[in-house]
Parts: sequence; structure tokens; C-alpha cells
Amino acid sequence: MKTTQHQQLAEDLLAQIADGTFAVGDRLPTEEQLCADYGLARGTVRRALGRLDELGLISRRPRAGTTVIAAVPMAGYQPLAQSAADIVALAGQARQPRGTRRRRAGPSHRRPARHLLVPAGGYARPSGA
Repeated sequence: MKTTQHQQLAEDLLAQIADGTFAVGDRLPTEEQLCADYGLARGTVRRALGRLDELGLISRRPRAGTTVIAAVPMAGYQPLAQSAADIVALAGQARQPRGTRRRRAGPSHRRPARHLLVPAGGYARPSGA
């Protein structure tokens, strides 16, 4: 199977990162420089850099350049929570989004309060809570 140009460039840059040519914290050449050095179109270079970005090796920011952030590809997806206890701990740390605070059902809201099965003046929980 033939290797495409963007795959070949990605592998070359990956090898240079692995052997220390580009260390963590270093900036990679600009897209324009890579195009000139390898004789490739900008879209091809962007696709190769996108692959390195997907692997977690580089960080790309407009006008700031491309920086190496890891020397080896990141492992597959690592969930933040491994157990129910982890989920409870994360939920305790999470901030409640705006508009989801508990609201009192006042005296003028007796009918909705009765519909929600809460006493008038009591707390009504947002749906999904």
C-alpha cells in the first residue's frame, strides 16, 4: 500500500520529535516553511499537522505557531471517571450552570407548585436534576 504525502510528512515529523530534533516546547517550522522544504501543498502540510495534533503531540494556535507538547503519542481515550465514586467526586466539584439554580414557587404560583408536586413556597428542582 502506498503511503500518502501527508502520512509521509507526519511520520517524518513524528520521527524528528521522537529523536529530539524537536523537543517538547520547541516550535515546528511554519506551514509555509514546511511547504517549501518538502515541496508540498499547504493542504497536505495542514493534514499532516492535523494528524500530529490528533495524536496529542503538538498544539496549534493561529499567529502563535505550532508547538511540540509531547514526545510520544498519547494513548487512546482515557476517561476521567473510572468508577461511580469518581463521578460523584467530579459532580461535587462542578459548578452549576446559570439558569439552573433552585427557585422558590411563591404564593402566586400555587397551581404550578401543585403540578410539580411541591408545596407552595417550596423548592422546585429543574428538570433532569
